[in-house]
Amino acid sequence: MSVFILSFFRRMAVLVWWASAASASSAQAPLSWEYGDWQLVCDNTRTCRAAGYTTEAERIRSTVLIERAAGPGTPLALSWKVEVGDSAAEELRPPVGLKAGAVRVQAAQRMLAAAEASKLLVAMLNAPHLGFEKAGSRWHLPLNGLKAVMLKMDEVQGRLDTPGAVVRRGKRAEAEVPAALPVPKPRLLRPLNTGASEAGLAQLMWAAVRERACWESLPDSDNPYQTAQRLDISTWLLVRECSRGAYQAASMAWVVSHTPPFRPQPVAFPTSRKGELRHELVSLELMDGRVSSSAKGRGVGDCWSSAEWGWTGERFELLSESSTGLCRGFAGGAWELPTYVTQPQ
Repeated sequence: MSVFILSFFRRMAVLVWWASAASASSAQAPLSWEYGDWQLVCDNTRTCRAAGYTTEAERIRSTVLIERAAGPGTPLALSWKVEVGDSAAEELRPPVGLKAGAVRVQAAQRMLAAAEASKLLVAMLNAPHLGFEKAGSRWHLPLNGLKAVMLKMDEVQGRLDTPGAVVRRGKRAEAEVPAALPVPKPRLLRPLNTGASEAGLAQLMWAAVRERACWESLPDSDNPYQTAQRLDISTWLLVRECSRGAYQAASMAWVVSHTPPFRPQPVAFPTSRKGELRHELVSLELMDGRVSSSAKGRGVGDCWSSAEWGWTGERFELLSESSTGLCRGFAGGAWELPTYVTQPQ
């Protein structure tokens, strides 16, 4: 596996507090933070999601996701999942009984109604575990870390000391809670069709690429994946596989002018972390002018991270970024936890 892929996984595995929450009314960078058996992830609009898990050693794995959008008076949402077994895990279907302290809820769906979610969450804050029951069988989800991540969620969303806070409620007016940050709306160009007659032009473009590290890492004799696509009337994108690992490969991309001398420029894809760029993407895919990347966090593939970029006519702009979080044995991850969201135009 290449040095790039290994370093990529290390970066994805480190959970970093990217923005100061001292002023929740200021521009918010994404946050990913964990405590105990729980993880909190907040995106660029200040929508937050907290997920808790059983340990990986458990044969009956359970997890809960608590979601809340930013802004005053927004409701809480609570979803749950349970899997039984190892390689051929079976997902438990509702109805399932949920119990925390003296509060019992009969969950007819995987997502509770807002009133039920709020009532159960209050009880969960001071309970050692969340109990599940179905057909006489019982098991538990540990709640170690829940109060800490919900306090952090209140802090990030500017709810501390308000009636709507989950953990530290007070008399500060609910109207003082900052509104959700606006969703970016990048304007993308529709890509042009790449004609079969333009194959010769693509070959000339490839010959103009001067950075040869990709070829040195993975020579043509290894049959690397390679493609070219028009982005607009004057611009092409070249994509070439540069390294391979046991489970996935990494590729580079170049933006190229359609006329000689072509002037190929390697693409540095932006991320939600200010100043961080990706020069190689794991499992890069190119479709309709959009570039996507999806990476397995571990060999068994139970954790994933993904991102997508779109062409604006001048640059590739980040459209989305997410991960499946801690996973804890859920194949493919239990939840999708966005760190960056947009509404492309």
